[in-house]
Amino acid sequence: MNPDERFGLWFAVLVIVLGATVAVWAIYWEYRKRQLQHDERRSMIEKGMTPPPLHPAGSWRQAYPQQLRHEARLRMIEKGIPVTLDDKKPWAIEDFLRRGTIMLFVGIGLGIAYFALSPTNDFKGLIGFLAPLLGSAGLGALSITTSPRTGCPKNPLRILNARSPW
Repeated sequence: MNPDERFGLWFAVLVIVLGATVAVWAIYWEYRKRQLQHDERRSMIEKGMTPPPLHPAGSWRQAYPQQLRHEARLRMIEKGIPVTLDDKKPWAIEDFLRRGTIMLFVGIGLGIAYFALSPTNDFKGLIGFLAPLLGSAGLGALSITTSPRTGCPKNPLRILNARSPW
């Protein structure tokens, strides 16, 4: 095994270990957050105060809109109106931000892998093609989130009073 292959192997092991460490770290902090919320609720109950209601992930906040969509779909079927199964919402700014960040960092990682691979590696051409493609797509998605037209406004109430140019 030559030094380049050994470096590539150690780099892959390092990336996997760091990824697992970040995942375990996120799980621990989510557990700690829930533990602190539980302790806070317990202390409020011990003091005789009424704690605010909990809204777990599968609670009515998520189930109620889904139930409304289901009932609306049933009424459309009863009236004979064609029903589309496309319940997809348009992408929000947060979706562009999340996907853009992921694509940008995957592109950067592939760029680093391109220079870490030996010149005789079969995947070097593919990685050299995908790295700038994903990196530039990530930058494009991130630029959408920071543009003044689609970015988050400083005064959200201004949107309600503004007239649409269309």
